[in-house]
Amino acid sequence: MNDPKRTGRVTIPTNLDVVPQTIEILKRWGADAIRDCDGTEFPEELTKVGAKIYSTYYTTRKDNAWAKANPDEVQQCYIMTGFYTSDGGELRIPLMQGISEELMQVNTRDDIKRWWEVMDRTTGQPLAADAWSYDEAAGCVVIPAPEAYHEYTVSFLAYLIWDPVHMYNAVTNDWKDFEHQITFDVRQPKTHKFTMERLRKHIAEHPYVNVIRYT
Repeated sequence: MNDPKRTGRVTIPTNLDVVPQTIEILKRWGADAIRDCDGTEFPEELTKVGAKIYSTYYTTRKDNAWAKANPDEVQQCYIMTGFYTSDGGELRIPLMQGISEELMQVNTRDDIKRWWEVMDRTTGQPLAADAWSYDEAAGCVVIPAPEAYHEYTVSFLAYLIWDPVHMYNAVTNDWKDFEHQITFDVRQPKTHKFTMERLRKHIAEHPYVNVIRYT
């Protein structure tokens, strides 16, 4: 299997329930490396077959206990709503229209008047902070006195409460009875310190790994 003329440049995925099949394909294809995948575990038996081992390390997820204990350091992104046209009366703009509430959550923890922006797209000017409010129960920004026939948008911060790659894999593979993996932001001070300690521990506990694949 280690003959350089017959092996190399092929990496195959594996899981706990396909160990014999992995070994068979390893020999047939002359693969020189094995890797785990999102949602799988690397079998202990395959650490002794003489192949390189690539281990996936999740830098920003797969530790929900940390994410839940530090919700202020969950990853965020800016989202802009669609364009909404005023008829001259009160205008209500739903923030999560078309966005899965399993994927994102509106951030009301931080000062929305500082970090959000309500724009009059017809004039190209932002509205003053006192010209709008947020109805959290309804999930809408409310503009009580908009200009008739002007278009408005809202840009707001939202927490990424389900990692998009994990969500894609779960939906595509029809996973059942699993916990959504919450993202956390390694640029934040508490999470940065925690992540470095977590990485050192991972390396120490996996001495057989040749390459760590970050995701």
